[in-house]
Amino acid sequence: MPSTSLTHTELAAIIRYAHDKHTGQKYGNRAYTAHLQEVAEQALKLRAHVSDFDELTVRATAWLHDVLEDTTATYAELVELAGTEIADAVQVLTKQVGAAPLVDAHQLK
Repeated sequence: MPSTSLTHTELAAIIRYAHDKHTGQKYGNRAYTAHLQEVAEQALKLRAHVSDFDELTVRATAWLHDVLEDTTATYAELVELAGTEIADAVQVLTKQVGAAPLVDAHQLK
């Protein structure tokens, strides 16, 4: 699978988008974006085992991983913002009602 070549500027725009979409949301008693940052850090550990994705693609996907599930964001918006590959990855990570998570991030080392 070819990887998307994001620039640091595009990644910054994706992070701003995630911040904007999750404005006012909490993850426990913290801002939701703290959770997104933690997921991005964990995803980089996973990247060591999945070499098809470059670091910026992994970071972008991690920052967007809950945006379809928890906000008004749409798949089409993600395609426009980040491209089909990242939008597809986010869609795969989006929890379906009643489904178990695909990966337990706490088990990544």
